[in-house]
This record gives sequence, structure tokens and C-alpha cells, in this order.
Amino acid sequence: SDGSYSSSLVSGKTPVAIVFSTTTSTADQAKGFMHGYAMALKNASTSSTWGPTGSTPTGAVSTTLTITDYDGLTYTGKINSSTYPAAYAAATTFKSTVPNPNATSGWYLPSIGQWYLICVNLGGMSTSFTDNRTSGSLYWAGQSTVCTSALNTALSKAGSGKYDTFAATDQYYWSSSEYSTSNVYSTEFCSNGNMLLNFSDKGFGFFVRPVLAF
Repeated sequence: SDGSYSSSLVSGKTPVAIVFSTTTSTADQAKGFMHGYAMALKNASTSSTWGPTGSTPTGAVSTTLTITDYDGLTYTGKINSSTYPAAYAAATTFKSTVPNPNATSGWYLPSIGQWYLICVNLGGMSTSFTDNRTSGSLYWAGQSTVCTSALNTALSKAGSGKYDTFAATDQYYWSSSEYSTSNVYSTEFCSNGNMLLNFSDKGFGFFVRPVLAF
């Protein structure tokens, strides 16, 4: 909570996030965030829509899923208003419960590339996957429970009761990366066993898990 970071718990300090990358994007480095990215221990919402259809407010749209898209901070800065509930929950509402740590970007809605890093670096997913990226998706067959279990094991280092668990029960999480005027990329922990990065209608009600740069 004080903006410091460590490979283990430090007595007297309060963990609020877990590091999922030790590199940052060129854009984030230019903003002074050189060390990495961290995912919040808790959800900002379990049922937020992304926002209205008919426009592309982030100004960055791609029907090809880009796993190196790490610019969630930039995108969130353009949609941090009540018109876009998922980003607003991540960047504004959440900090009333978990204040922005010092020397960080503050909380924001992760890009789909940042979700990819979470799934690989914390969730144990292979860098080999069924590749439909040119059509806007990729998936790891039969790996949803494996991924959620690994994520929860990583989060458990923060201590019992300190985090919201992931579950392979059709939990879908928003990203800030737009697919089109009607759809946005999301991360899907499916009850059929598959683990997906895919695109979904902006009007659906999904989970929101904030991240930050530091």
C-alpha cells in the first residue's frame, strides 16, 4: 500500500497487488513507470458493463488480438468516466477502497496484452496456444481450472482473506482493448474447461480486476 515491492511479505506493510511483469511498455516507461506491472488482490466489480456501443473512445481498435498490447493505462485515461463503467470501477471507484499506492500509476483497467501476461506469468499458461488471433481470439484447451488454481496460489502469498479468488465458472473479465465499435477483448475462465482471450459485447456485465504500473 506504500508503493514498495518485495518478493515476500514484509512485516508491518499491507499487500495490495501482486507483480505479474517486471518490464513495462515504451509508453509507460516514458511516464516514469520502469519496474513492472501488478494486479490488484481484489476485484473492483463483478458485474460492470464496458460501455455503450457505436464508437471507439480509446482511439485504438484492432480485430487482431495483440498479446504485446500493454497500453491499458493509456486506454483507461480516455474512458475513466461513468459512461464507461468497467474503467471507472477500476480507476476511480476502486481507489476509494484500496487507495492508489505511492509512486505508481494508480489503478486502471488492464489491456488484453496485460491479461496475457497475467495468464502466463501468474496463471502458468504456456506461450503455445490455439492461435486465432487474426480473428480476435486465442485459447488454451482444458486449462481454465489449471490457470485459476495457479492464480489463486500466487495470490495466497498475500495471506488468507486478503484476495478475491478466480474460478473456472464462466468468470469473464474486461480488458481496456477495443475490438470494434461493439466489442472489447476479455479474459474468460470457462466452465467447459477452456481458457480464452476473446472479444465480447460492450454491454455484457463482467468482472473488473484493476492493475497498476510502477
